[in-house]
Amino acid sequence: VGTGANNEIYSFAKYCNTLFVGGSFATLGGQARSSIGSIDLLTGATTSWNPATDSAVYALALSGTTLYVGGNFTIAGGSSRGRLASFDVTTGALNSWNPGIVGSQINTIVPDGSVIYVGGIFTNVSATSRNNIAAIDSSGNATSWYPAGGTTGAFPDVNAIEISGSNIYVGGRFSTIGGQAIPYLAVADRSTGIVNASWNPTSGGTLTSIMSLGVSSSGALYVGGQYTIFSGACTLPVLAEVNVATGICNASFNANILPGGGYMKSIVLNSTSMYLGGSFTNSGGSARTNLSGVSTTTGVDIGWIPNADQYV
Repeated sequence: VGTGANNEIYSFAKYCNTLFVGGSFATLGGQARSSIGSIDLLTGATTSWNPATDSAVYALALSGTTLYVGGNFTIAGGSSRGRLASFDVTTGALNSWNPGIVGSQINTIVPDGSVIYVGGIFTNVSATSRNNIAAIDSSGNATSWYPAGGTTGAFPDVNAIEISGSNIYVGGRFSTIGGQAIPYLAVADRSTGIVNASWNPTSGGTLTSIMSLGVSSSGALYVGGQYTIFSGACTLPVLAEVNVATGICNASFNANILPGGGYMKSIVLNSTSMYLGGSFTNSGGSARTNLSGVSTTTGVDIGWIPNADQYV
């Protein structure tokens, strides 16, 4: 868009003809914008909206006319906001909503009605103890939903959350969640937060991190990240398909993502395909650089060839 951003972009959210953009940039479309801004999709021009944060924005999510913004900032829209803030997209104004996250950063935000689920690296929502994962209500308070104890480990980060039916899927770098020794990827009950102790998809795998999740209309869970072997049952790198009921990887699904030392940062699904972004040189059996599209049933490339020259 125009001259683009002068540094990395981490997240997007679309509202009508406006695209909200978050990252670690200082300019967007040739205009001074500190880590957050928006673009008019009809003209490609940077809009006048300029809330500014004092550090990076990693996550954006829309719920109705509310834009949720997460990152490692302490100031948003000229006011104190610890890692998490919200704006009214119709006026551009900063909302009074202020959960007061205590910690390093918010990596992911998933709205669910009047509640949002957040994951990252933190210890509290205001005065309420919440380790790296929480549900927050419209008043900015932590709800009772919580996998008891949150996540732990040398790297307890939560990077991705996906809601499907009565389940909430959680991915990251953690070693335990909700008191269960289930690393990297787990499922918690949507009502109680209790973690399913028998659902352990990455058992036997060689992983560094789960970075992205997506549930298809058929109920398959697609899991992207940085790993060379997903599980003992599924020796695939970077991208795998998991049965949501059993937690067992579908070994017949292979999108042939290469090299195995790369990673999958983002997954966007439609009815028959998924669009992938990360660091790779091959996808779906074809040469594809960092961006690609594959069939959700066969893993074969669908012919979308943007070929990004850097990681996505």
